[in-house]
Amino acid sequence: MNAKLKAEIDKIIPLARLNLERDGQLLPVAFIFAKDYEDGEIIGCPWQNDEEKEASVVALRKRCEELNACAIVLLNEAWEADLPSNEEWDGTPASKMPNRKEVVLLYVEELDGCWRGRADIDRSNKGKPTFGEIEWEPFGERDERERFQRILA
Repeated sequence: MNAKLKAEIDKIIPLARLNLERDGQLLPVAFIFAKDYEDGEIIGCPWQNDEEKEASVVALRKRCEELNACAIVLLNEAWEADLPSNEEWDGTPASKMPNRKEVVLLYVEELDGCWRGRADIDRSNKGKPTFGEIEWEPFGERDERERFQRILA
């Protein structure tokens, strides 16, 4: 990940943590970077369902193209669940699975690669949710059905 982008993300994370603690939830938001990370936009993405997520990605792709963006960061809450390794997924959303976890996710895309940041959300502190350190991993080849990819393409 580009050092300039990492420095910008390091500013975003504490603000996201404060917003989650204050509001109890995170509004999905996109941070678009342009002009060698010196310019950009912040765009709220208050999607409520999969169709709205798809429409947001289409709009973000268009805006990235208009700005000649060099990077995009998507920050949102999500549900995750582990699938048994010997079973095929039956289509049940993670939010409906008994082993679900609430997480903060960051999808980071630059022209030369993608990364995923995640942290578990902890709601055990007297109604003040928070999250810990973001764990990062590079994204390799992705399933073509995944919506959060090739936004800069």
